[in-house]
Amino acid sequence: MGTLYEKMGKYEKAEMLYKKALDIRLALNKKNCKYSILIVSVYNNLGILYSRIEQYEKAKENYDNALKFIKKNINENSS
Repeated sequence: MGTLYEKMGKYEKAEMLYKKALDIRLALNKKNCKYSILIVSVYNNLGILYSRIEQYEKAKENYDNALKFIKKNINENSS
């Protein structure tokens, strides 16, 4: 849904929906790690959104969060 609003140029609405999706997926992931890739996807979508609206620091922060999340889960799953 966030992607749709982003494509319509309604960036604030898209941001709100992405953040809501992230909150839900983070909560679900605490119970079951199968949501990891979905969390990375939302961080990536937020990075794209912030790049599009030239908020580059926020974009970088979200891309970094995606990478950290991937690294964390790779380390946990390889143990």
